[in-house]
Amino acid sequence: MKAGACCSLLLLFSCAIGAWAADPNKMVVVVVNAHYDPTRPIQGVRVSLSFLDGATRITDAREVTNRDGEALLNISQDAQQREVRLDVTGAPEMAVYQPPDGSLSGSPKHVTIQLLPKGSLALKEPAQIEAWLARAARMNQELVRQNRELNASLLEAQARKPSFDEAVLDWANANGFSYGEANLALQQWADNVQKHKEQSTLRQVVLAELAQRNFKKVVELSGMAMDLRSRELDEDEAAYLEERRKKLQDLVGWAETKANAYQAQLQYHQATDVLDAASVKAAIEHRRFPEDSALRQIWLDALERAANARRDEGETATAAESAKLLSKAVEEYQALLDERSNSEERAMWAEVQNDLGTALKDEASRGAGEKPIALFEAARLAYQKALEVRTRASSPRDWAAIEDNLSGAQDEEARIVGGDQAAALLGEAAQALRQAADVYETAGLSKEWAKTKNDLGIVLFDGAERSSGEKASELLKQACQAYNDALKVRTKEAFPEAWAKTENNLASALWNQANRTSGAESTTLFGQALEAYRNSLQVRTKDALPQDWAKTQNNIGNLLGDEADRVTGAGALALNEESVRAYRSALEVYTKEALPQYWAGTEDNLGITLRSEAERVKGEKAIPLLEEAVEAQRKALEVFTKADSPQIWARAQNDLGTTLAERAVEAKDDKSLALFEQAITAYQSALEVFTKGSLPQFWAGTQDNLGDALRGEAERSSGDRAVALLNQAEEAYKKALEVYTRADLPQDWALIQTALGEVFRDKAQRAGTEASGALLARAVEADRGALEVYTREDSPQEWATAQKGLGMALLLRGDFPAAAHAFESALEALPADDELLQRAEFLYANKLYGYAKAFDLSQRRFAADPSSLNRLDLVEKSLMAGRFENCVEQAAKIGDADIAPALAVVRDVEKLACQWSAGQKQEARQTATGLQPRAAALQPGSLSFEGAKHFLGVQPAFESGRACWVELFASLEKGDGAALERCLRELDGVLRN
Repeated sequence: MKAGACCSLLLLFSCAIGAWAADPNKMVVVVVNAHYDPTRPIQGVRVSLSFLDGATRITDAREVTNRDGEALLNISQDAQQREVRLDVTGAPEMAVYQPPDGSLSGSPKHVTIQLLPKGSLALKEPAQIEAWLARAARMNQELVRQNRELNASLLEAQARKPSFDEAVLDWANANGFSYGEANLALQQWADNVQKHKEQSTLRQVVLAELAQRNFKKVVELSGMAMDLRSRELDEDEAAYLEERRKKLQDLVGWAETKANAYQAQLQYHQATDVLDAASVKAAIEHRRFPEDSALRQIWLDALERAANARRDEGETATAAESAKLLSKAVEEYQALLDERSNSEERAMWAEVQNDLGTALKDEASRGAGEKPIALFEAARLAYQKALEVRTRASSPRDWAAIEDNLSGAQDEEARIVGGDQAAALLGEAAQALRQAADVYETAGLSKEWAKTKNDLGIVLFDGAERSSGEKASELLKQACQAYNDALKVRTKEAFPEAWAKTENNLASALWNQANRTSGAESTTLFGQALEAYRNSLQVRTKDALPQDWAKTQNNIGNLLGDEADRVTGAGALALNEESVRAYRSALEVYTKEALPQYWAGTEDNLGITLRSEAERVKGEKAIPLLEEAVEAQRKALEVFTKADSPQIWARAQNDLGTTLAERAVEAKDDKSLALFEQAITAYQSALEVFTKGSLPQFWAGTQDNLGDALRGEAERSSGDRAVALLNQAEEAYKKALEVYTRADLPQDWALIQTALGEVFRDKAQRAGTEASGALLARAVEADRGALEVYTREDSPQEWATAQKGLGMALLLRGDFPAAAHAFESALEALPADDELLQRAEFLYANKLYGYAKAFDLSQRRFAADPSSLNRLDLVEKSLMAGRFENCVEQAAKIGDADIAPALAVVRDVEKLACQWSAGQKQEARQTATGLQPRAAALQPGSLSFEGAKHFLGVQPAFESGRACWVELFASLEKGDGAALERCLRELDGVLRN
């Protein structure tokens, strides 16, 4: 009785299996251990069936095997119409042997999955390698999709070359081989296919070329395959519908392969054309069989791929083309949303919403005025709609990916809105990324977790750039921690390209920290940042990843330029020169023809650094550097137009204005005024886009620059024109203060205060006595306000500049001791600043009569620059300090050929006074005799000998003939040769006694 019952149960079970096998929506899978002969069923392992939807792999069904190794899978309509893959989990020491790589063409009703122990040689048979390579080729599409998600701005948008290293490593791990063993098997297989092309299929030949990275050959062969399939579709009108589906899907797949190969060669337009052609072919097939859902899905998939390619092209095309391409991509995504609006296609609808959000974000980054804000809002709405379908509960991994994209849109929008709104957006973005990271960590998805940590670092970094003080420092520390977390997974060995990207990002955060510190700490951080950039270049080589290499070179140029601004002397100049070399390297890849927007951006950066280099060399050497800088920035404006890239155009105009203003400083007479006018015009052009309402911080920064240019032109003008320019400069600075408030942006507020101090001082020197006093009081107030923000520890350069301005205002007010204290304070931070040394030296020599201090300052200037003019100044200060022998010695070292004839007279008068004081009476008489014929060389000038006259008026050595000695130096001030001769004649008797 029991035996009969058992047989009945078995019979019933067999009948059930038969019934399911007949059901088109069911698949019977048997899992066996093929290591044994005969094979043995494996119980208790999980079988999963999945298929690719565009670039996304979707798991359609999963079930656990029974004691006979059988599992019954429910197959959806979508899976039945696509290439599927079977995976087995729960047997960690085994790998899938048959079907190769678990891949199936179609959905058969009965499948046997054979497993072998990992490391078995059979797992490296040609069929296994070929199946894996076919999957690796499809992975390229995923790389391109990830590239779009990783990039967050126009200048960061990068195309990534296909890389099979990760795929080889995954395959090796899955089958129990080392990376070297797997790679060797791959190359041996490819070599064998190449040697026996006659016996190989076209797919095998293409996969072999792909394995060897011969992308041009892939383009050629893929095109041949496309042509073949296209002809077959046209010629085989009577073929079965299932065959047409297969061939159309094959054509679209070849188009994707060919397009990816084009993108790897930076040929984005060709890639778009290929996918457009495939989508047209798919549309034709869909119209022939409009009721066939499978052909409809292939058509929609082809449309989505073409839209994605157009968006990729839009990220790299010229400014004019970029706007058109992105706008068209947005239209195509919106049309796809209408097509996928039915409830059965909600998952695909959500994917299109995600793509639409990215296209809108990219378009927003190129707009101006109110338009970018509206586009960013639309992008955020698209992402949020996608999240309504792909929820954290139902699709945690997809949810996290969209949250990541949403945070990128919030980050970019924050860059243009400023203020509290920017802070709120960045806070939301950081929170979204932290939640996404939690999801990935819980799911054990370390690669995705690391990417999200990297993106979190970017958002925190941007938040730091919009903050100041301790808050900024804390955000930068958090950003560095996020990048370092990512680097725990993104190692050079496992994920070389991702490792290089995060090293690049870490460098940027360290660089920002360096800019917020000083002294040894700043130097260390700059060094660490440069090291991180150079680390990334170990992977981002010019040959392997030319665009990433160029981007990193551009970043290095920016870093070195910033570091140069923090140091002085030869070190700063060397950093500038190295920065210029980095930009020129980047321009070897960033050409106007291939990557016009990156080319223009780098040309603009090159212009900025050449301008900085010119500021350090000054004089005649600066002029060719500034002219080259102007040329580079005008090149940038060939690409960045107001119509197509208004924000970037405005920034380039602002940069050009600053360079023209610097060129004007080095120019002479009317040319200087014309250059200042050009600079002012450039700033005013930028303000056509940078408005207070839409881009407040950019507006304020350009108002600040405009004020500087107006003030510069005023210094070279006179009368009412100069006063009018100074009034305009004051107005521009005050407009900047409408945004640069002390509460929100204290550093910028303080910078404007120092600029206003200069305006008030300039106006005071051109005003009457009564008005002058009030203006100087305002100058003192402005500079002291700046010093309430700037500290010597945190902002040494700015602090010293404010101290210098304060010293000048106090000097003009006649408060000489306070002025001296301000100059001395500034010299503590900038001990080698020549202008400061001159100001302080003048004050001590001519107002405070601190001759020993004046001599010390003159010696410091001479030590830094041992020119003949500085030596002549040292002669005068040696006289007043009572160092008469030194005075005579220094005067003797200045030859007539070293200085102008008028200055040779000054030298000899000072030498005469020193010789007399040193008791060298005979030498003094000889000098006086030689002076008389030189007196005619004197000309009216701007020399001042107030301190020397005071010294001569009290020094005992000049008691005899004191009035004549004082008058001798007064004649030098007036440039009066006749008066000089009279004094010498009157002193003749004194010199002979």
